[in-house]
Amino acid sequence: MTTCLLVNPAAGGGRAARLAPWVAAQLQRAFHDVDVVHTAHFQDADDALARFAASSDESDRLVVMGGDGMVHLGLNHVAGTPVRLAIVPSGTGNDFASSVGLPSRVGAAMDRIVTDRTTPVDLAEVTGGVHSGHCWVGCVVSTGYDAVVNRRTNQMTTKFGPLSYGWVALSALAEFSPKHYRISVDGHDRELDAMLIAVGNGGHFWRRHADMSVRQRRRRTARYHHHPYRSASDIAEVFAVSLCRTFHSPRLCGDLAR
Repeated sequence: MTTCLLVNPAAGGGRAARLAPWVAAQLQRAFHDVDVVHTAHFQDADDALARFAASSDESDRLVVMGGDGMVHLGLNHVAGTPVRLAIVPSGTGNDFASSVGLPSRVGAAMDRIVTDRTTPVDLAEVTGGVHSGHCWVGCVVSTGYDAVVNRRTNQMTTKFGPLSYGWVALSALAEFSPKHYRISVDGHDRELDAMLIAVGNGGHFWRRHADMSVRQRRRRTARYHHHPYRSASDIAEVFAVSLCRTFHSPRLCGDLAR
């Protein structure tokens, strides 16, 4: 029985690197055999996960420490396998961890992990012109404005937790114009101009929450809803509400307290 701790040292502006030794010690105390891997970049992490998945069995567990990018790499390597996935949320947004009910504080998340209890969750499947032609998605697939904001936030050298997205969102909004989309949903084709189109599996998007457990997701399958954000004013309205929620968020207070 092996536990692999995969760390993105750059996550959260270096927060993951600072907390990794403590996390590794907690895992060692709980599970004994722990292999710690610090990754240098995306391909390095992808290769390390591929090696782990190829040699693991149902008694092994994978613990990923980073943000949503690292989490989704882990999801794609263990989805459909008996390997258990644990998450130490230490990135900028940590949306997937929030979606499945993990605390934002690393210490509280570790308290959950060491109990070694598992919960199944639904994932969305994406095919076509994506990484390796197929991938699993835990939270949201989005295009347009949201994708631009996410890319620019990841490129920031200094980050301020969830507020980093707000800062970048304001600057990107001033120069972004709607894109033309052609989409097909449940056999119905549609063309439109929109600031962004997002397909959500559940969880957090623009600070709005939905339970993504298997039971809750199945209750929602017949309640399909989509809302394209067509103009800058639409985005600004949502962003204003999101920013207000961020300032009153216990999660933000927890991040700043560390």
